[in-house]
Amino acid sequence: MGSQNVGGRPLRIFVDYSVMTRAWYGYILTWLKYSGDVMAADVDFVYAYGEYLGEFAPLRIEDMPAIQGFEGGCAGSRRTVAFLGLGYDRYATLAVHELIEPDSVVCYAARDAEGDLKSLQVLRQNTQILEMCGCEPIYLPLGDLGESIKILTAKFSEVPLGDEIIAVPMGPKTHVLATLMVAQAVPRVTCLHPRGSRDAPVQVRAMGQLSCWRALQLTTSCKAKRIEDFPQY
Repeated sequence: MGSQNVGGRPLRIFVDYSVMTRAWYGYILTWLKYSGDVMAADVDFVYAYGEYLGEFAPLRIEDMPAIQGFEGGCAGSRRTVAFLGLGYDRYATLAVHELIEPDSVVCYAARDAEGDLKSLQVLRQNTQILEMCGCEPIYLPLGDLGESIKILTAKFSEVPLGDEIIAVPMGPKTHVLATLMVAQAVPRVTCLHPRGSRDAPVQVRAMGQLSCWRALQLTTSCKAKRIEDFPQY
């Protein structure tokens, strides 16, 4: 695949980020934003849902660099606001909070409907961090990338301009991708990548469901629409 647009049409890229680290698909976004050869690109992001098989060992945070191209920063910022995406790694989320030492915390979590059992489990896992936050978490639909982008864009925009925003999504990969896409449109957002190790690998089973979204004109916007039928290439 060449980097030049052909015949004035947007470059078409397919990304299966099911088993990618956030750094990998962050690099794709950064390349598209800063490449001088690509004027427009439509990118199909596909994610295969998985189901955790029982309990798993906690993640020991060993490093937490900014994702390349998402260093953000706000010179002379008065306060730091941390946006923490909640998942099942409650101890890792608490460790992230301790390392950042933010002035305030906003939490966001997946929920598709009232009484969503998986969402309730995540909230139970993260009772301590929610008590620190002192407010109701922001709820994002699990597989709706477009709606998640809209919600996060609105919430980031509510933070006073003089404050620095640090985003650490620890939940589902669809929310990690949404966070990165919004961060490209809001330059003062720094996205961190908590990295570490576990005593044993996490066992995950494929559920046979896909989240398929096309990001349109990704070099100039962060909008996405659902792909109803799997695209043909």
